Amino acid sequence: MRKAVVLVTVIIITLLIAIMAAIVIYVMTQQAYVAENKIKRGRAEYAAMAALTELHARMRNNPANAVSNFEIGSAADGAPYPLKVTVTVTNAAAEFSGTNIQKIKLNVTY
Repeated sequence: MRKAVVLVTVIIITLLIAIMAAIVIYVMTQQAYVAENKIKRGRAEYAAMAALTELHARMRNNPANAVSNFEIGSAADGAPYPLKVTVTVTNAAAEFSGTNIQKIKLNVTY
């Protein structure tokens, strides 16, 4: 009789430990996904800032030809990360003569 009680107790404790281990694995996996997403968002933000810096440099060097679409972060650039930023610049009507408004759209894909 005592052996049966000990056996049942050991089985219950083993099951509890297994359940707790499964919960810990699940929580750690979710934390890894959250951390990965945070890293991707940070990379996307910095890639977007790099695209704006590139656009600014193009506008300073040659304002007439700077208004265009371009991509950075492609494999041809030798980028160490799998991000691609597509920059689309369009002109809009301005309130003052001799000026124009440029709408900039950044699309970051990873």
